[in-house]
Amino acid sequence: MVNGVVTVLPSDFEFPKGITATHLIQNWFLGNRMEGIVPYRRLSAKILINEAQKKLFRRMKQFMNCIKFYAEAEKCWIEGNNISVAAVVKIWQRVGWKWIYQKYAEKSDKKFSRFETLSWQTIVDKMNRRGAFRQKQNDCKNDGEWLRSIYSGLALNAIGEGEENNTENV
Repeated sequence: MVNGVVTVLPSDFEFPKGITATHLIQNWFLGNRMEGIVPYRRLSAKILINEAQKKLFRRMKQFMNCIKFYAEAEKCWIEGNNISVAAVVKIWQRVGWKWIYQKYAEKSDKKFSRFETLSWQTIVDKMNRRGAFRQKQNDCKNDGEWLRSIYSGLALNAIGEGEENNTENV
């Protein structure tokens, strides 16, 4: 029980630090049976033990909403209980390179292997800097940020300023 709410998590649960986007997506859909952790998508902030964990969970949800946005465009988002390891892996394979890397990577990330090893939190930071979560055009520094925002309605049509549309590695 946490804050008077029955929880499915161990009392000392904390989200793992430094995990990759692939690992987060797997935990989001599949959880961790070995550690008795339910899929993160089944959690709510009110059952987490402290503000730091709640903030981290909100960032996870923000990232997963972006993944969902692009995965739905690629027709690989998982709804209901049709979940398998293969389906989860397919999401990042279809979305990671084509949408996340191509739109939000910075010049220092131009090696695919480096991008794959970044933690999901680092990727979210890069996405924030490049405008992925800007909800209003007035909040953007330039038109490129608005084109990269998942809220613009244009994110599926445009690759941002100075970026190449290279999807060979998908």
